[in-house]
Amino acid sequence: MNGRVPNFNHETIACRKPHGSSSMGTIERTATAREELEVKEKNLNKSGDASHSKFPAKLRLPEYRRKVLRTLWLAGACWAMGLSTGIRGPSFLDIQIITQTTLESASAFLTASYVGNLLGAVFAGVIYDKLNKSCLLIMIVIGLSLTNIALPWCSPYGLMVTIHILCTLFSGAIDTACNAELLRIWGQEGRKSMQFMHFSFAFGGVLAPLITEPFLTSNPETDDATNRSEATAQNITLAGKHF
Repeated sequence: MNGRVPNFNHETIACRKPHGSSSMGTIERTATAREELEVKEKNLNKSGDASHSKFPAKLRLPEYRRKVLRTLWLAGACWAMGLSTGIRGPSFLDIQIITQTTLESASAFLTASYVGNLLGAVFAGVIYDKLNKSCLLIMIVIGLSLTNIALPWCSPYGLMVTIHILCTLFSGAIDTACNAELLRIWGQEGRKSMQFMHFSFAFGGVLAPLITEPFLTSNPETDDATNRSEATAQNITLAGKHF
C-alpha cells in the first residue's frame, strides 16, 4: 500500500476482488454511501411533493403551522399600520382646528410624517438583528398605538409636529421589520404571504376613513344643506298626502 489510501470508486470495486478485511471494509463503506444517497434522494422527492401539496395537509406539520401563525401576526401589525396611515387624510382638517393653524402651517404635519417614516425605516434596519424580533415588533406596535391615542390631545403646534414624527417613526419601523421578518420566515416560498401581508395593510387603510368619520368635526355648511334637503323632502311628502 506504501502508506497511500486507494480511491475506491464503483469501478475499483467492480474490477478488484476483495482481499481480506481492508477490501471488505471498503465495500461496506461504499454500500453505506450508496444507501445515504438513496435516502437523500427520497427526502428530496418527499419535500418536493410536500411543497406542492394542499394547504390543509401542510397545516398538519408543526413547523408550517408556526410559520402561518407568525405570518398572521405580521399581517395584523401591517393592518394596524394601515389604520394609522389611513386616518391622516380624513382627520387633517380636524388636526388643523385642534392646533389652530393655517393650511400653510399645517402642511408641516405632512412633512413631519414623511421624515418620521424615513427615520423609522432606518431605525428598524439598524436594530432588527440585535434584538428579539417578536419583542421588537410588540414594542413597535404598542408605541404606534400610544402615539395615535395621544395625537388628538397635542394642541400645541410643536408638540403636534413631534407626535407626527413619533407616530410615523413606528409605522416605518413596522413596515421594515415585517417585510424583513416575512422573508426570513418563508424565503423564496413567501410570495403569497407577502401579498397577504400587504393586502392587510391596504385593508386597514380602507377601513380607517370609515372608522374616523363619526369622530370628525361636522361642517356647518354641509349640515345646513342636509337640513334643507330633509325639509324639502318632508314638504313634498306632505303635499302629496294633501292631494
